[in-house]
Amino acid sequence: MAVTEAAAEAIGLCRRWPNTYQAMQTLPRFSMLLPPLGTTWRLLASTVAAGMIIRHVRKPAREPVLLACHRFDPPLDAHPVVVVLLHGMWHGVWYWREVQSYLAEQGFSSIAVDLQPASRWRGGTASELVADLELTLTRLDIRGAALVGHSQGGLIAQAFVKDALPRHPELLSSLVLLGTLPLGMAPTKLGLCGMGLIAYYCCMATGRITTGAARRIFLRPGTTSTALGSTIEYIERISSAPPDGLLTMTHFIPPGTHRDESSILVLIVGAAEDDVYPPAVVKAGFDERFPHAAHFVAQGQAHCFVDPGWEEAMCAPLVAWLEGVEPRVFSTGF
Repeated sequence: MAVTEAAAEAIGLCRRWPNTYQAMQTLPRFSMLLPPLGTTWRLLASTVAAGMIIRHVRKPAREPVLLACHRFDPPLDAHPVVVVLLHGMWHGVWYWREVQSYLAEQGFSSIAVDLQPASRWRGGTASELVADLELTLTRLDIRGAALVGHSQGGLIAQAFVKDALPRHPELLSSLVLLGTLPLGMAPTKLGLCGMGLIAYYCCMATGRITTGAARRIFLRPGTTSTALGSTIEYIERISSAPPDGLLTMTHFIPPGTHRDESSILVLIVGAAEDDVYPPAVVKAGFDERFPHAAHFVAQGQAHCFVDPGWEEAMCAPLVAWLEGVEPRVFSTGF
């Protein structure tokens, strides 16, 4: 098939199916659009390229909707900074259950936002998700919150700070990014950091994550229990989740550098054994975008920060940092 015919087929299928997973699964010849590459790089490149096509041919943007939230308050007087939590792919508000309990014990109220419903994830765009979050936080009358995003939730958080915060600078006082990559940094620039990264994008290309891939991507080798129950329970929950990874990530990778010129406080948290986004690999990109950010690496943790010892490795340093954050209204310089 000629390249032009392959491109026409790709665009036609994307227009026919707003559900991008169906479109991708019916494009066995889509790789003809790409130059000769190794199998892994062809997969990564086709994922990003298909996403770019879908961005321009998908149905018109919908109206913002309120996102479901789970609030957890401490028994006594709460710290003035409310923590807003955004989960990553194949997860939900349940991912933050133990973190919310830990935060409450330390005096922090927290709100876990549900980003998983199919109407928002499958084929959704960054602008839609940011608009949903903006509407939700304003309706909740949030002021001076700490926005915490894990993995793809971290990309949403960065897009929110870039696009929505200038309109509502009173919403946030700080930004915390857990196990994610800088907005604007293409996945292929990460290099082949490990089998976790390869498995990660293979799962995005198929729309679902297998038990073996989930264990390899999200947990340390040999982990038998997690912050959310046994390893088997945790992996089964992820494996049974609806596909929410395919191509949506491409909407959070606009080209170029988005340097933060605001006075917002930023904390970058990496996992020492993260095979998807190793801290040492993404640090330079974060330094360029958030030059005044604080950094720490959670030892003994893989991508999802649920391995044994997660409280001391991730939550304790996070709370110590949050205790120095004061709610305030700040000006942005985007």
